[in-house]
Amino acid sequence: MAFRRDQGVDLSSYHRLVDCTRVRNLVTEAGWTRAAVDSPRPRADQQAAIAESVRWHARHDGGTPNQAANAARGLRFLRTGQWGSKPAALAWAASLDYPAEDVIAELTRALEETV
Repeated sequence: MAFRRDQGVDLSSYHRLVDCTRVRNLVTEAGWTRAAVDSPRPRADQQAAIAESVRWHARHDGGTPNQAANAARGLRFLRTGQWGSKPAALAWAASLDYPAEDVIAELTRALEETV
């Protein structure tokens, strides 16, 4: 929520503070260094992580809307470098004419592409 015109309140600074604090806490709890979080991951590592997620969802979530939503998130990241919510990723995929039932196959093709 960036700005509530109906209430005349701009909460963007508050939400940024909350989000940044949550990220900082997660990083600290995981034992990661700031450099590890800030440094870009090699494309091959990104693809391997997403491929592992695809395999996990195929085993534990196969054929469900959640599997398609997670595939859409992975595909969106590979194509745009952006993560987002599952609904936003499905909407993005639909805007490119990838129906939910086809997004898993499209992600599989994307993972096979070499960069």
